[in-house]
Amino acid sequence: MTTYTSSEEEWSAVATDITAKMTDFLKQYRTPLFRDLGAHAAGEGTGSYLELGSGLFVLTNEHVAACRETGGRLVHKFHDCDDFFLVAGNHASQPLPFDLSIIPVSREMWEQHSHNSKAISVSQ
Repeated sequence: MTTYTSSEEEWSAVATDITAKMTDFLKQYRTPLFRDLGAHAAGEGTGSYLELGSGLFVLTNEHVAACRETGGRLVHKFHDCDDFFLVAGNHASQPLPFDLSIIPVSREMWEQHSHNSKAISVSQ
């Protein structure tokens, strides 16, 4: 059994550093999701890019994707890219208690625009 003998101050410093490094690393996999309101957009939630087979998706919460079922339009934004991209195509959802949704991402958009986003692959 390992015994740790760091002080609360040392632990706090290490935890803060690790949290900052993890947050920075995960930025490339995350995307904000906004409801398209025409001239502007409203924050709806976040998601993570996911690669399944040859498909690209955003994994998010069902309550975020639910606005699409009533005619709402979602847009996402690649990391280090100023453009927003409309979510097109059907999504699959599982309501509470899972609250999950998988939303398609255009491979063409992914490949044609400069960005630093990455998709989580099943092999990870």
